[in-house]
Amino acid sequence: MRKLLILFLLMAGLAGCGSDKTAGPGPNKPPETHLFLVIGDSLGQVTGDTLPGRYYSRQILHWYGDDPDGEVIGYQWAWGDTSAGQWTFTTDVMDTFYVPIRDTMGYFTFFVRAVDNDSALDATPAKMTFPIINSPPEVSFPFAFTHNYDTAYFVSLNYMTFNWNGGDPDGDLTIVGYDFYLGDSSMRVDDLDTVTWHHLDSLTTRYTFTNLQPGFYRFFLRCQDIAGAYSPVIFYPDTIRGKWEVKPVVGNILYIDDNLYFFNSEHIFTDILDSLYPGGYTSLNFERRTFYNITDIDSTLNNFDIVIWNAGSDRHFTQASGGIVNFLRNGGRLMTNMTYSSRDTAIYPFLPIDSVYKTNINRPMFMVIPPGTDTIRYNSVQIYPDTLYATVPLSFTFGFKPAVPAALAGMFGESGYEVLYVTTGDTVAVRYPAYDPNNRWKARVVLFSFAVFDCNGQNTFGRMYSNILQYEFQDE
Repeated sequence: MRKLLILFLLMAGLAGCGSDKTAGPGPNKPPETHLFLVIGDSLGQVTGDTLPGRYYSRQILHWYGDDPDGEVIGYQWAWGDTSAGQWTFTTDVMDTFYVPIRDTMGYFTFFVRAVDNDSALDATPAKMTFPIINSPPEVSFPFAFTHNYDTAYFVSLNYMTFNWNGGDPDGDLTIVGYDFYLGDSSMRVDDLDTVTWHHLDSLTTRYTFTNLQPGFYRFFLRCQDIAGAYSPVIFYPDTIRGKWEVKPVVGNILYIDDNLYFFNSEHIFTDILDSLYPGGYTSLNFERRTFYNITDIDSTLNNFDIVIWNAGSDRHFTQASGGIVNFLRNGGRLMTNMTYSSRDTAIYPFLPIDSVYKTNINRPMFMVIPPGTDTIRYNSVQIYPDTLYATVPLSFTFGFKPAVPAALAGMFGESGYEVLYVTTGDTVAVRYPAYDPNNRWKARVVLFSFAVFDCNGQNTFGRMYSNILQYEFQDE
């Protein structure tokens, strides 16, 4: 009986071992990937066939993935080459691509595959093939440059710098270089078929002419992309009415007319220059514009020893400040006059002004040397007359507190400044550095804060101006 019981239990156990039970985990199933392209206002799924028509190299692509037994944690994408190491991982579901086209037209295939939480990859990536046409590059001058000079007559001397910006709808990295040509003002784009262009690399977006000869010119520019396409040609002056003239450097004196409201006494500066220097001097007009590039101001001023800057109220000192500082530090001499303007400061690092405390002195008629001030003389010649007599009531004269120019401090030891003229007790003219009767320091900056050219009663301005040029600004 006991043996039968044991046998029954053994049979029951064997029967239990052979019964059905719940199945364990099966193999991981890879994810699937879906690729989309926005076409017009619709979102269409692409199955891998080549797209009809032609497309530009900038493409925005969308994708998503799903996983039957887990979750998608990211994606890998590649263009054309799907070998190991050519895939890029991302967690994004869209991106913008610039297809690296190298010819006028080419076919490019984009692949994307999902990655699940077990690192399984979609074995059949979604793909899309584009027939891509090349887009020509573009080049332009800076807006401020063309805004100032589009139809204007502009004069430069031997230096002139051009800047530009290049771009390409296929990606800026496809630009391989720029070509320029300097022709005379009669040339047009249609005349460029047989010219020899000068080539610059893709990183060069600036060029300076340093030895221009007198004449009228037009500057032409184009850029080229890696597929061989050229941009439209741009040029300066960029209208038929525009003129760019290069004038010669004459003499060691530069006269700058930067006074837009300089009418009745317009010729007084140049008349005196003509009488003193019949061999010539150089003049430029900055009434409405100065050089766009600061380096051109610097290079132009450094052609000269003396600069007479008739600045007025709408002056261009802000743009030219760095060039003027360099000019003075290199040994140059500056005489300038300006009047008060609410549109601009009077504080510049090259002028002997600390602050302006009276913005519009009431129409003075006399400027006098301060009482007790030594009269500046060279070989018995009194440089500054005791009184300057205005021929008309002077508007926008301002009084200021003098100071050593910030950018020139220390150049002349401990020398300070010299007040030249006052009116109603207010300082209106200063010389820097201070006068030394032993002629140790000649003048470097002479500043008038009034319309000094209208102070020629009894020829007082004429005599002073001549003396400054012949004595104050000349080395022994």
